[in-house]
Amino acid sequence: MKGNDNTMMEKSLSQKELLNDPEVIQHEYNSQDINDLSYTTTTSHNDVNKQQQQQQDTESTSTPSSQNDVNKQQQQEEENDLTSNPWQKYPKQQQQLQQATEQFREEEEGKLEKEDKFEDVLQPVQPAFTIRQIAMIVLLCYINLLNYMDRMGVAGVLGDIEECFGITDGQAGLIQTAFVLVYIIMAPIFGYLGDRYSRKMLLLGGITFWCLSTLIGSFMPNYGLFLLFRCLVGVGEASYSTIAPTLISDIFFKDRRSNMLALFYFAIPVGSGLGYIVSSEVSSLFKTSDTDYEAWRWGLRVTPVLGFVAVVLIVFVFYDPPRGESDGGRHLKPTTFTEDLVYLFTNKSYVLCTIAFTCVTFAIGALAFWGPLFSELGVKIQTDPNVKEENVYFIFGIVAMAAGLIGVPLGSYISQKTRVRIPYADPMVCGCGLLLSVFLIMAGLLVTENNAIAAFITVFFGQVALNLNWAVVSDIIMYITVPTRRSTAGAFQILISHAFGDAFSPYIIGVVADAFKPLINPRNLTDTPTTTSTLFTTTSTPLPHLSTLPHLSTLNPTPLPHLTSTEKEIYIDEDYIDFKSKQYAMLLCCIINILGTIFFFWNACYIVQDKEKCDRIIAGEEKDVKKKRERY
Repeated sequence: MKGNDNTMMEKSLSQKELLNDPEVIQHEYNSQDINDLSYTTTTSHNDVNKQQQQQQDTESTSTPSSQNDVNKQQQQEEENDLTSNPWQKYPKQQQQLQQATEQFREEEEGKLEKEDKFEDVLQPVQPAFTIRQIAMIVLLCYINLLNYMDRMGVAGVLGDIEECFGITDGQAGLIQTAFVLVYIIMAPIFGYLGDRYSRKMLLLGGITFWCLSTLIGSFMPNYGLFLLFRCLVGVGEASYSTIAPTLISDIFFKDRRSNMLALFYFAIPVGSGLGYIVSSEVSSLFKTSDTDYEAWRWGLRVTPVLGFVAVVLIVFVFYDPPRGESDGGRHLKPTTFTEDLVYLFTNKSYVLCTIAFTCVTFAIGALAFWGPLFSELGVKIQTDPNVKEENVYFIFGIVAMAAGLIGVPLGSYISQKTRVRIPYADPMVCGCGLLLSVFLIMAGLLVTENNAIAAFITVFFGQVALNLNWAVVSDIIMYITVPTRRSTAGAFQILISHAFGDAFSPYIIGVVADAFKPLINPRNLTDTPTTTSTLFTTTSTPLPHLSTLPHLSTLNPTPLPHLTSTEKEIYIDEDYIDFKSKQYAMLLCCIINILGTIFFFWNACYIVQDKEKCDRIIAGEEKDVKKKRERY
């Protein structure tokens, strides 16, 4: 580093313009070490020895015989002192030079040292968007859109699937549960592969497998085979969900990475809404009659066709950047799976962020599954509803899409602006958004039985607050994890957040609601013969099969018009009991969100140091987990 030190010295002298004397400048160029200039500057050790030897010889061999000899001897001693310390003639310049040297070293020495040792790991200045980058982000967003369209497409035709296969509601719910379980099992596997092998080939194989599974599943003649192929769809989708965010992280960095992740996560609300709409509308187009329960198959064949287009684009457009390219971590080498797990689960920010996000997915999963039915029950029990029952599902879908379109970029924008002054802002933004959603969702649940429009408005803002987390959480995971472990980190976050979040939250809410029903109904109508099902069999003639009613559309949709006022009150009481039980059960989402808020705020205590540690590992200034253990 001596060359760099001399360069620093030259810069400090020229910039500060402290020295004009030729002797000082000449001495600066002959200096052996910049560190000795902090207070004194000496010549080489050999020169000093020679001077001392000459002085000793002079003292021993010559005795001044006159005053001139004495003066010459004193002059010679002064010259020797000046040679050993030339700053004696310039005390003011010496002090100024010391101050300038110290200040300049603090500003420049670290950067020059890093350039000398780690030239290949410096973070580059991100240029303007290139055509390749634009093509990649468009492709990744397109595939993510198809991902959620396919995932939610089944729900758009779920009623026809039940009629076609003759299955119960529990079996219908198992279609989604089985998909999620396979999805979370395969996510860590693809995360491990994504950190070590070609991500292009993994995506190419995974998306092809996903499209084929969806397409073949639409031809299955029975429920068992259809369920099997829906499980296989989870294998293909796991390949994409774990790898795509790491590609964005390697292509972009800092604020641009945050913006691109926000754009990427737009596909969650938009794709989910389009999944409902596309599958149901395409199914309706192919229906030959109201009793045609086979047309749903066409609704599930749209996304595979669009998926094969994505496969072609991957072949010709896809670019697999070196891992850590945007962060300057090309020197990092893949480690073993065990070392990856040790790194992740000793990373406090990763653990706390994952737990907090699991609380978010629990609430989102329960609200998405039970929300439309809960809203419909709220409209039913109103004496003067301001929303029609048949419009509830459509309105709920629009609310969910709009909340996602606003909440995802809003969360990213707020975090980018606040992190400039508050380095721990990201988890604080997530925590504040989650805390705000607690009050809004609670208010929406309570007002639904009185005013549906007010409930939709309140729930809209609650979902906006929930959606603040998506892009920010993904950004946190990327910048607290070294590039060679990001796929694994994303995979295990998917595994944990879905396994303990939205995979079972709908089932848990249903169980809690059933437990509340006897407590809400003092007459315990669920155990008496005067239930809705018995009213149909005892007070009216048996209904013929729907296929024998050619003029079904002309029937009066008013439910049970022949019932007496007492019987109708019992019927309405059942809807009320069903509504109140779900209302109390869904308040559990608010409790879980409070826990998530605590974990996000706790994460703020460690986020800065964990990010700095990750940056040091990327720059090569700190050893990784493996080398640390070897050292000890």
